[in-house]
Parts: sequence; structure tokens; C-alpha cells
Amino acid sequence: MDPKKRAALEAAGYRFTTVQEFLGLSDAESELIELRVRAVTAIRELRRSRDVSQPQLAKLIGSSQPRVAKIEQGVGVSLDLLLKAYLALGGRLRDLVEPTGSKLAKTTGTRRPRRTPAGKSLAKRKPSAARTK
Repeated sequence: MDPKKRAALEAAGYRFTTVQEFLGLSDAESELIELRVRAVTAIRELRRSRDVSQPQLAKLIGSSQPRVAKIEQGVGVSLDLLLKAYLALGGRLRDLVEPTGSKLAKTTGTRRPRRTPAGKSLAKRKPSAARTK
């Protein structure tokens, strides 16, 4: 925000605060929200970077495509299901909880592709001739 505008608003009686303070969240509640936001973002980025469709991810976690859409929105899903989807895509827990220099830099970095229980790689596939039109 422009410093002049902020000063004018504060002079008019407005107060600037954090979301945590505004909502009256404890440190633990704030951390839990941060973890959920990181998980949702990481799931979406991992799925796309590994060229896994929502129906494919649903199959990996034993769920449905509409549930995967809700996972990616972070709406109406448990933290357990978020973590299950994240780990199924090859995410590592420490990458999700460790602070990094850039937004999810470790999560989307390159490394050996993780395999599904069926032994199929989740690595990004090259587009087939039919898909490159």
C-alpha cells in the first residue's frame, strides 16, 4: 500500500492489523490455516507439473474427481485427505512444512519421480502426437 494513503487512513482512525489478530486466532490456529493453504497450493502445483489429471489423482487416493476438485479448492476436506493427496503425488512432508526462500520452491523442484503403488511413474509425460494438435 502507498505509504501516503496508509498514513491518511490511519489519521482517519483506520487501524492496520494481521489476519490472525483481526480474526482472533491463536498461534496454533494460524499455523494450521497456513499448513492447509500450503498443502492445497502444493497439491495443485504438483498435480499439474506431473501431468496428472484430477481423475487420475482420485484413483490414486481412492476417491472421486469432484472430491479432488474440492481438495484443490481446500473446501470441505480434512487435513488427512489433503496430506494423502500430497503424498500420493510424490510430495515430501518436510518440503511442505519447512520454510523456503521461494514459494514452494522445494515442492516443485526436480528430483527422481516417485512411483505409485502400482509402479507407474508420476513424472511429467511427453505429449503424444494426438495431444499436440
